[in-house]
Amino acid sequence: SFSRRWRDAQDSSAVSGLGTGPSSQVVSNVEVACVPGDVRFIRGDMQVGATRSLPYGLLWHVLGAGGVLLPLDGQPTCLQDRFFLGGSSGSTTMFKGFKHRGVGPMGTCQPRNAKKSGGHLYDALGGDAMLNAFTAVSAPLWLPDGIPVVDARLFAFGALGSLVLAPFSRGGGILDSLRRGARASVGVGVGIPLSGMGALEFTLTHPVWTQCLDNRQHWQVGLRL
Repeated sequence: SFSRRWRDAQDSSAVSGLGTGPSSQVVSNVEVACVPGDVRFIRGDMQVGATRSLPYGLLWHVLGAGGVLLPLDGQPTCLQDRFFLGGSSGSTTMFKGFKHRGVGPMGTCQPRNAKKSGGHLYDALGGDAMLNAFTAVSAPLWLPDGIPVVDARLFAFGALGSLVLAPFSRGGGILDSLRRGARASVGVGVGIPLSGMGALEFTLTHPVWTQCLDNRQHWQVGLRL
């Protein structure tokens, strides 16, 4: 496997999470599985992010991620190698408005005790192709003196993502498969930077585009890495 990271922090006050100043970053990963293992595939993903200043102390944030899992042996890909979307925490997998791994192809599951299943009858299957985009505009959050919180920000956001299983076996190609699997959400939230650990975010989200088996979630608390 190979990983590469590039970051350009134009403001010394820029932090992880949504950030407090202009910055840009690119993270890419490539993994190749071959002999002597029992699977053959190439898996690649990339994440791109940028923050730019706007008037009146506002910041514009843009994040995008994409990935492809390409089997080389003609066999279906394994669950643990696939991409997943959904949840309020993470980086490339984060998709606000949906529960953890709540987006994408689902498979039925049979709980050992139906009375204690809590209505959970489906599990995420993941996808071989993934696209995920997030944009937000944030503003400084005023807090009374004495509250030990620095650089907290209010933000309004929109998210768009898609996850497709076996896109190369479908007619129309990978882009058409991703278009058919698109989901979207909008919302508002508060982000509190955690030094060196990302940002703690409290959000209220409304999923705009969904599909029938998606696991949606409106109120969320998560950690943006």
